[in-house]
Amino acid sequence: RTSGAVVRLVADRQFGFVHGAGKNRKDLFFHFNNLPDRGEAVAVGDRLSYVVSSNRGKSSATDIQYVAGPRGTTERAPVDTVKMHVFSMNMPFAALLANEYKTLETRNGTMFTPYPPGTKFLLHVGKRTYPDGERHIDVMKSDGTLSDADIASLKSLPDGFGRGAAVAICEIGSTVATTLEDRCDPDFQRSVGAFGADSGYMATEIRRAEFLKRPVKVSGKGGVFKADVDRSVIPDGWLD
Repeated sequence: RTSGAVVRLVADRQFGFVHGAGKNRKDLFFHFNNLPDRGEAVAVGDRLSYVVSSNRGKSSATDIQYVAGPRGTTERAPVDTVKMHVFSMNMPFAALLANEYKTLETRNGTMFTPYPPGTKFLLHVGKRTYPDGERHIDVMKSDGTLSDADIASLKSLPDGFGRGAAVAICEIGSTVATTLEDRCDPDFQRSVGAFGADSGYMATEIRRAEFLKRPVKVSGKGGVFKADVDRSVIPDGWLD
């Protein structure tokens, strides 16, 4: 057996890479199915013990064990943590918010009303793709300023970031009730990334957003929930 640290995770595709020690210094592929918890708690920086296996000339890490630390639960608190509010969104709207195109989040409920302007949240990406029939593209093209390449970029997450993880931090502003007439305003629609009839009636301003330094594996839940995350993943200036 040998050991090494996790250097990269591709959570949405359920695999990652571990850096070997000693002679086995090449980064090795591993699939979450070979982890004791099937990847529920794995994070970049975790040390793994594994066996190097070869299949059709390709090496990978198998029979993996965590070197140290309690692994009895699907979520764990690293040593230096901060407790954060978290909410979940599906693609492509999660990427639009994280890339700061989407500056209004609308819901048919009062999920954000208990939280004052300035509250910071982590953005979790759900497993599904929101089925809007690609109408968001029509909205994004409506003022003629975005090319197809621009739109594709705004709908994308950085390499190594994917579904089933917290990927960004954002700060909210005020939350207000809106009318259908409000929501059908072209500028409002572009801020939401959806036509007025497809939007929720409660609108929350997204003041700013930024991708985390690395994605954090978090089990998604409905509404707003809390999670302990490693402080080192938060971009500079957000916890001051």
